[in-house]
Amino acid sequence: LNHKRIEARNYHCLFAPLIKKSNFTRKLQSKFKTVCFTEIPLNQINKIVGTIPRRKIQLQPFGLVFWRHHLLDKGANPALYINGGGELKKYLLSKFNEQFKGIGSFKRLMTKDSYSNELVNYYSLINIIQDNHDFTWEREWRFNGNFNFLYKELVAIIVKNPDLFIDKCSKH
Repeated sequence: LNHKRIEARNYHCLFAPLIKKSNFTRKLQSKFKTVCFTEIPLNQINKIVGTIPRRKIQLQPFGLVFWRHHLLDKGANPALYINGGGELKKYLLSKFNEQFKGIGSFKRLMTKDSYSNELVNYYSLINIIQDNHDFTWEREWRFNGNFNFLYKELVAIIVKNPDLFIDKCSKH
């Protein structure tokens, strides 16, 4: 909050295992890292911070609220969920391998494809639905890279203990 930035720390897409074991440079790998947002209604927020089976990251009861149009203006997109057992998954994995074959760096990708940022953004949005993995209810949005913002762009701040939060803010 002090730095007015939400850090993109992980890849959250179908291609994460391929990216992790690739020979991509650190810069190219980092291009796939995203910040995730949810469009969950505020009266349902308690459901997202509860214990969710098979979730690797346990969310905490706080967050930053932005207007949807603001996220769109900055370049965020809704995450795309596809059938994890279908042919589309196989096709997209093969296309990813084909498009990134012999590409180790972002600079090399830029010489091969003039839409290199858009290509990475596209692949960063795709996730799967299967019996043991279905998070479509989150109505997830993703933004590639760190998400920088101004305080005036915040619509609200969600905290578990507002009095403690206000006290902590007044000390900074």
